[in-house]
Amino acid sequence: MSDFVLQPNHIIQMTTTAPEDSDSKDDVFIELAHVWGFVKKWYNFRSRTDNDETNTSRVKFTRSKSRMSSNKLAVNEPTSTEVFFQDLPISIKLQIFSHLDVYALGRVAGVCHQWYSLANDAVLWELKLQRDAEHWQFIDHLSHPSLYKETITDLTPKELYLKCCPECHSYRRNQTSLKVRIPRLSFFLGFSTPRVVMFGPGLETETSGIVKRIFSGPNSPFFIKGMFPGQFDGIGSGVSLQYQGGKLDLITLYSACRSERENNALNGVRKNNFIIERSLDDHDVEDDSNIMVTQPVKDLCSTVDAFIYVVDATLNSNKVGIGKDELKAVVGNRWLQPKAPLLVLSCTTEASNKHYSPICVSDVLGLRELNRPWQVRVCHVNSLYGVLPGVQWLIQEVMKS
Repeated sequence: MSDFVLQPNHIIQMTTTAPEDSDSKDDVFIELAHVWGFVKKWYNFRSRTDNDETNTSRVKFTRSKSRMSSNKLAVNEPTSTEVFFQDLPISIKLQIFSHLDVYALGRVAGVCHQWYSLANDAVLWELKLQRDAEHWQFIDHLSHPSLYKETITDLTPKELYLKCCPECHSYRRNQTSLKVRIPRLSFFLGFSTPRVVMFGPGLETETSGIVKRIFSGPNSPFFIKGMFPGQFDGIGSGVSLQYQGGKLDLITLYSACRSERENNALNGVRKNNFIIERSLDDHDVEDDSNIMVTQPVKDLCSTVDAFIYVVDATLNSNKVGIGKDELKAVVGNRWLQPKAPLLVLSCTTEASNKHYSPICVSDVLGLRELNRPWQVRVCHVNSLYGVLPGVQWLIQEVMKS
């Protein structure tokens, strides 16, 4: 049996009488101590300790206005007021447990029957999914909660959370080490280098420095091994990059030349030279979009293996959806390589900048409508946080296909 002892001085003291497996239970107590702030808000201590460190504190009670008088009641209250965890309302217990991660909840469930029931409660996992999903660092075509809600209706909230949580994905990948090593083996066996096209409005906003950081940044995990020319009317030139465990040919596809982009930025407009309007008599229509890519870009995209779409996800920037039609025109067509994966880098310049969540970005871009693997990953331009894991996922998906 384990109890919380809540003291007026806002310090938790916890006692346990379990002789066996005490170390793991101590870890549980440490995890629970991190969420003490919630309990402190709920149980608002009003007692105050005198400066002379006496054993009692004086609490004053004033009569209501209807019976207002000069009389006041002074009450001596002990400084050691104890409230046990089992005395808290269930809703408060669930709020406390919802702040624990998946692994801590697994350990908590082994403490006693009551905690096992709390750790598996449907309300608890709904709370975790609602709050934690906004802080996940990536989301993909296999972990978006709405996909499961639409297709598998009998999943419990806990099962839904475990299928979508990135922490659980990382654990499962570590358990399947053979699948992790396949791309590295293919690299040493001399398979063809994957060709990747990088494009998107994020290359022309405050996050445009990502290309320079990848090529020559001090924290870049990539090394330039060479360059190659364009094949389709000058379009398609790029840089061969190598990183630990793999390599790729990266083709950066800008909407216009540098001088045009700078002029468009000064005028507050964005024009894309590789996007054109569909004509009304165009009968070769593969989707309901009113725009299409130019023929050289179409020829290029039909030969590449994967795509990286860069978007500025800075909060309140309203720039996430400005290239949605462009994205759909490039990767939403059936003339592409079958199952060519898409990586969306949801960028901010600094880690301290607030940003839209990957789930929000995927919904704005309509990625659930795509018929190919995709992933949205948080990226910080200055440190290149998130770029290498995203590229590794992308190349693994290419090898699978």
